[in-house]
Amino acid sequence: MDLGIIKKWSDLNLASKILTAMILGIILGIFLHQWDRPLYTEGDNAVKSIPERLKEVGVTEAQITAADQDGSGALNRAELRALARNDDESLSPSVETSVLKLAKDPNPLITFLLTEKNGIEILKSYAGDGGKIGREEIDMIRKAPGLSERGRMAANEIKISKWSKDRIQSGKGLSIARILALAGDLFLGLIKTIVIPLVFIAVFVGIAGNEDLDTVKKIGGGILVYFLFTTFVSVSIGSGLAVAFSPGKKMPADFKEVQMAGAAGPEIEADTMSFRQKFQEFLPKNPFRSLTVGNTLEVVLFAALFGTVILILRQGGPWKEYAVTLLGWFEFLLEICMTIVRWAMYLAPIGVFGLMADITAEVGVSALVSLAGYAGTVILGLVLLLVFYGFIVKFVACRNPIEFYKNIYPLQMLAFSTSSSAAVMPSSLETAELKNKVHPAIVRFTIPLGATINMDGTALYQAVAAIFLLQVYGMPVTISAVVLILVTAIMASVGTPGTPGVGIVVLAGILESAGVPAAGIGMIIGVDRLLDMCRTTINVTGDQTACLVMERISGKNLDAIAAAK
Repeated sequence: MDLGIIKKWSDLNLASKILTAMILGIILGIFLHQWDRPLYTEGDNAVKSIPERLKEVGVTEAQITAADQDGSGALNRAELRALARNDDESLSPSVETSVLKLAKDPNPLITFLLTEKNGIEILKSYAGDGGKIGREEIDMIRKAPGLSERGRMAANEIKISKWSKDRIQSGKGLSIARILALAGDLFLGLIKTIVIPLVFIAVFVGIAGNEDLDTVKKIGGGILVYFLFTTFVSVSIGSGLAVAFSPGKKMPADFKEVQMAGAAGPEIEADTMSFRQKFQEFLPKNPFRSLTVGNTLEVVLFAALFGTVILILRQGGPWKEYAVTLLGWFEFLLEICMTIVRWAMYLAPIGVFGLMADITAEVGVSALVSLAGYAGTVILGLVLLLVFYGFIVKFVACRNPIEFYKNIYPLQMLAFSTSSSAAVMPSSLETAELKNKVHPAIVRFTIPLGATINMDGTALYQAVAAIFLLQVYGMPVTISAVVLILVTAIMASVGTPGTPGVGIVVLAGILESAGVPAAGIGMIIGVDRLLDMCRTTINVTGDQTACLVMERISGKNLDAIAAAK
């Protein structure tokens, strides 16, 4: 083994290691996806009946009937070659070339369709989910009752031909990807183990460690207003782009049928709760249950309450000494949590490699091609959000945007690869404190709260997805529908769990409110995992921006109080 490569790798900073691991994981994932692909999926041209294919290139029904010399009702390769010779000159040169190309096509599926009169019906009846025909389906077709001897021989050719071996599903690619993903599962598991205790301790220390209760009130009120404002901007950008570009109106006529084949949207229970019941459900009830089930929003609220109580007790009175001692112990626990996080980050590049290989092997690039307009609209919106954050950093926080993005670049790479705001929360705390030099009291309150209710990227994505599906279903995109989506997306983004894939479930509720069937999610679920990675990156960027804004508003007060003390 070349020790020079190992040394070069060890000399790289964390961001470079994560980026390298990400690229290598994507390349391997594409290879594994190709290794695992089926011989045929719904919509592939190869499994159209021979008459259908001939009509597409310009051969008439009468010419097809005349070419069937043995009266079998199907055209074999000899009959196709005879038709291509065009002895009566009834075919144009371009049609003649297309027929000859079909006669010479090495695809064994063509041979099967040529030799078996009911071949198209047999193939479709044995196809798997989404019309897939792979190794397992071919085995069943070979044993199909009523199959002619010539058809059985052609099915055997599909199984053994080199053409098929190069293309048919191996069944190994995804299995290998799942093994590689174990490294990512280990990394995420270690991080998530510490997230809930870290959230409680960080918020508690962030509030209880202050010296001025008025400043805490200012930070709390200011951050909530700021989060609502940026969420409104995000949804507005998403809705505006979706209406302006109308990606749903530009999809092929059969897009809905093809994408929905074999797809199922999430099950959504009817919402029968009153506003009061929803409000009661929102209120925290049991702190121990909240910690056990991992309800981040309730944990933040409890930690804020206890932190405020300790802050008040520290101001004076018989309990001051106990309050100060308790705060010291919690600061010690916070350092323990952050030490565990630093250890876990050594696994980050390996974990990212495994996760990216697994995701790419499952999704591939074909899903992005068919939904390029929709995915492009979402990504454009997310890029505009990054620009918007840059303006906030420059003109509100009075910081250098370029320096800001350099500081958070490793965090963004980690968020992109894990697709989880909760998983990167420890790194987010460290980035804001150590790299962006934000006051710890602001960071320890803003980051955990932001990971719970500040989901700008997710809100933008949900707005684009809802309007896209309205357009695909041919439903009018009225001002009232856009406003309804805007309001619902803002409300839904508050308290959305910061875990991979949960945005698609929340989207189902938004679609229901807009009158779009939740099953329509089946049309876009193929690219959701990739877009989830992009929007998570924006979510954590928004939290970092919020820290700078709050530092600008209240940081000087905190520094002055600390200096006076």
